[in-house]
Amino acid sequence: MAMCAFRPRAGIELIAHTDLRLRTQKALPVWLLLALLLSACAVPNVRPFADATATYRDAIATAGATVADAMRRGSEPEKAPEAAKLWSARIKAADALVYYAGALSNIVAAYHSAGDSVQRLSDTVGELAALVPATGAMGKEAVAIGAVIGRTVLEVKAAHDLARAVEKAHPALAQIAEILKKDLIDLKVLCGNAYADIDQNLINEWRPHKGHYEKLVEAVEKSRSDAATSAFDAPSIGRLKELEALLAAREAEFRRHREARAAVAVQQAAAEEMLDQAVLGTDDWVKTHAEIGEALRANRLPNVALLMSRAQEIKNAVDRIRKR
Repeated sequence: MAMCAFRPRAGIELIAHTDLRLRTQKALPVWLLLALLLSACAVPNVRPFADATATYRDAIATAGATVADAMRRGSEPEKAPEAAKLWSARIKAADALVYYAGALSNIVAAYHSAGDSVQRLSDTVGELAALVPATGAMGKEAVAIGAVIGRTVLEVKAAHDLARAVEKAHPALAQIAEILKKDLIDLKVLCGNAYADIDQNLINEWRPHKGHYEKLVEAVEKSRSDAATSAFDAPSIGRLKELEALLAAREAEFRRHREARAAVAVQQAAAEEMLDQAVLGTDDWVKTHAEIGEALRANRLPNVALLMSRAQEIKNAVDRIRKR
């Protein structure tokens, strides 16, 4: 693999060339000289990839907890514990991606030799098999992933450089991410259903009071008209005040009902936004991992801007869920 240590001539020649120009031109700032030197020797930095992966995992965990909470408040609260248990397997799968991304970042940062780095990455991929649940909620998918990981370890170990090793590891990691993506899409459907249940429960709670409220509105309007006809005499004013007091009490109840439904709508929108961002984040994660292999091969900084931006969107949505 071509790393910074393998390209000393480029930096030396660039500085020498710069030095010749400096003899006839005004001295360049120190920061610019440093930038020119670093541009000749791009050192891959994979830490942002690891950080973004951790944020993605946070969204996976919050997504499951959010839907389980919505189910507890819905019409079938008894199903919430099972849903939370099933989703815990997906969190473990996301943990595997976090573990891999962190290890890859450390391997790149501590790069010594191609053989050593490839072996360390191969060991890391092999360890993923123990992190992805082989039974329970993951079912056949986990068994399939285990088989893929087994083959992938051999392919990674046979690679001649770290870039090739990352490329060989990619299919297994992409398969884990694809399972998470599919489950996130399914979870959004469950999320919508759960919040629809909550909203319907609020409607059902208000329904017995709705008729009385509407009759009070009509009665107050009629009483105001009668009071005007009676020249606002004492009896008509007394009746009007009595009805207006009853209506005010019902209006307070109705306002709380509307506010509760509005809060549910806000919660649902935030939850669905988080899930949408997490689904898109899965695709971004796979693309970025592929980009890292290409960047290592080309001896350039990997482009993680898209994943970092998505990670921030996910974090923002997660924060809105937690603060609701």
